Amino acid sequence: HSLPENRCAMSEQALIAEATEFIAKTTGQPFAGSFGEYLRDGVVLCEFLNKLKPGSVSNFKKSKMPFVCMENISAYTKACKALGLPDAYNFVTVDLWDGSNLKQVALSVVTLKRQLGFGFDKVAKDQIQVSAGADQTTQLAASPVKGATAEKAQSCRECNRSVTGGCVEMTNSDKPAEIYYYHPRCFNCKKCGSNLKSGQASQFQTLAYCDKCILIVNPRHTIRAATKNMGFKFS
Repeated sequence: HSLPENRCAMSEQALIAEATEFIAKTTGQPFAGSFGEYLRDGVVLCEFLNKLKPGSVSNFKKSKMPFVCMENISAYTKACKALGLPDAYNFVTVDLWDGSNLKQVALSVVTLKRQLGFGFDKVAKDQIQVSAGADQTTQLAASPVKGATAEKAQSCRECNRSVTGGCVEMTNSDKPAEIYYYHPRCFNCKKCGSNLKSGQASQFQTLAYCDKCILIVNPRHTIRAATKNMGFKFS
């Protein structure tokens, strides 16, 4: 899928404001200084990413030495790429170090927010849209999956956090009116814990299992989970 042409539709000020708020909320620390100054050594960004995805950045150091700071920034951007952030939404070290493109730095943070299922802020009039564009529905049952769209606020069945951004919907095979919502990262096999992609789940007693574990918990299973991918699929 191609990336949306309006990925930078938000103004620099709006992107930085949202990125600042999200980083501060995630790290639990208010910004000390401007956006560029506070993030310039790369440490806060690495700590922020480790809060979102523990262990994402293992090698960073607190230092005022330029080459160390730039290595920290590089470690963050590489970790973002490893998490699936496309280059078009990422930034290069000099964007932050020189302060030459802080909008791109903020864009990387805001896009991660969307990608990891933390949702869209309803207050932004010119909200950035990060989507795959085409319909990504995966149907694994005879009847269509019906339920709320990704924009409607729901709670993740696994972690109970909001899934106003990317999510996976799973229909109860016994009660089609019941729909369960998951962050993509929370849609895991109930037995082994492996992450499930929309289209790879089997359902037993309203729970999702991978193809291997379903044969253990229910050897006679015949029901594939009816799922609908409302999340972000970066290519």
